[in-house]
Amino acid sequence: MMKIEQVVPDLVDVPERLRQLVPDKVAQLAESMAVLGLQQPITVWSEAGDHLELVAGRHRLAAAIKLGWDEIDCIFADGMTDIDRQLWEIDENLIRAELSPSEHADHLARREELWEAQQIQVVQVDPPEKSVGYKSPPKQEKGFAADTAKKTGMSKTTINRATSRAKAIPADIRAIIKYTKLDTGTYLDSLKGMEPDDQREKVKADLAEPSVQQDAEIRAFNRAYAARGKALLDVQLTWRRASVEDRRRIKAWILEQETPASDNDDRATEIPEGAS
Repeated sequence: MMKIEQVVPDLVDVPERLRQLVPDKVAQLAESMAVLGLQQPITVWSEAGDHLELVAGRHRLAAAIKLGWDEIDCIFADGMTDIDRQLWEIDENLIRAELSPSEHADHLARREELWEAQQIQVVQVDPPEKSVGYKSPPKQEKGFAADTAKKTGMSKTTINRATSRAKAIPADIRAIIKYTKLDTGTYLDSLKGMEPDDQREKVKADLAEPSVQQDAEIRAFNRAYAARGKALLDVQLTWRRASVEDRRRIKAWILEQETPASDNDDRATEIPEGAS
């Protein structure tokens, strides 16, 4: 059984992660942790004891720092290989996090790479005619989808669908789509039969123009809410046109405000950078 210890949050280094930090998730966790405490320790490891590096729990760590905690519970994963630590992070995100379709594709694509590397076993034995009790290398018990399903609770159908998207759509194109209005399973599937260059052109074109549904929503909004004044109209239109990531940033900014402005407050309000 792994022992739970305490570390100083500010001393934990955070390497590059598959999942982007979501400010409103940090705010929600901080609010919960302030009342209930930390329900699940973070996971860290250290090489030769010279520094601490995060394995899993980035949002919990950020929430603890936001709260000004001096200590946070953690589990040390020092006995694991680098592949094991990466799989730990991926599996925890697949189990606990609310991932978009492109994030699911990224996580499962990387998980398959790591899983395949883990399956490679070099078995050095003498030739059968010179050895006693020669045994063949152990057989692989289950495939990638079955192993992932067992570790994460996801269905094999969901896993295979996400990995097929990752294989059909290059990582750089998925990165353009991520956190935008195009980050849906239906849209990713529509790209799967296209060549990469055609995928890039379509994604750029689709991002440049609002969808038919968005246009209809905006026109309906204009008719229903124009009487409320241009200020509110501008705010609502900004929200409707914003990408998923911009909406997260806007929500996080709102949560940071101590008190909401009154209806008669005419002071200028700063809009988060990147909102459009």
